[in-house]
Amino acid sequence: MSLQGSFGGYPERYGSATNVATLTPTLGWQVLPRLGVQAGAALDTDVRARNFYLYTVDEYGRLVDGGDMASRVRQRTLVVPVLARYTLTKRAERRLQFDVLGGGSLVHVALRQRITPIGTASSQTSETTTTSNSLCMTLGGGARYTVWKGLELTAEAVLNRQIVSPNRMHKANPNLAAGLLYRFGSRG
Repeated sequence: MSLQGSFGGYPERYGSATNVATLTPTLGWQVLPRLGVQAGAALDTDVRARNFYLYTVDEYGRLVDGGDMASRVRQRTLVVPVLARYTLTKRAERRLQFDVLGGGSLVHVALRQRITPIGTASSQTSETTTTSNSLCMTLGGGARYTVWKGLELTAEAVLNRQIVSPNRMHKANPNLAAGLLYRFGSRG
């Protein structure tokens, strides 16, 4: 079981990417002495607000004054990584261990935008909600340092690349994490 602070990027389905900065609780299972499987969950909420001046174009192609507007955007991102962890260090009694990580991450993004006129009698508020789901291939490395029986400091660096992309424009997005890992029933 581990808890890590995580910051990184995950590609979204239609060409953009989202940054996630949050704590990630993770549960794992040691399959073989050097091979483990882990799954985690990271939830991040980002709220942005800004004011802007709106112009629209009428049916004759003329610029029409739309007035001052206020925009508020709330984005919630849920990332569920499921990874295999293979230990490169052959001797388990070593305090410093190096790992290779690989697997997949499910990314769910929900975005809600509300636009409201400022300083007018009109109360026409426009609200849009969009969601997207994507699956990323995740590959990278990590290091673990044993502090005390079963308690380890961890650091990981991985790359996330979207597996299915409608526009094929996604590059790999990096993710960095550091935290604590506790192994129940671990070696003394």
